[in-house]
Amino acid sequence: MNDPEEKLVRRPVWFTLLCVLLCVPNLFMPLLSGMDALREALGVLYTYIPLYVSVSVFCAWYSYERRREVAWILIGVVLLAYLAMYLLYRSYGV
Repeated sequence: MNDPEEKLVRRPVWFTLLCVLLCVPNLFMPLLSGMDALREALGVLYTYIPLYVSVSVFCAWYSYERRREVAWILIGVVLLAYLAMYLLYRSYGV
C-alpha cells in the first residue's frame, strides 16, 4: 500500500483553479438577500456549509497527488451540496 516507488502526480493548474472556483460562492453567500427564508429553515446548518465546502475542497486539493479518485469524489460531494442548497433555495420561494 505504501510503495516507496509510488510516483506522485503533480496537481494540474486546472484542478487548482477548479478548487478555487468551487470556493468562490462561499464568499458571496452572506451577501445574498434572497436567502433569508433558507437561512431560517436550515438554521445552524446554513452557517456551517461554507466551512464544510472549504474543508472538503482543501482535502480534495491536498489528496490529488496520491489519491485522485478520492479528490474527485470530494469534488462531486461538494457539487451535490451546492445542488441541495439550490433545490432548497428554490423550494423556499424565490
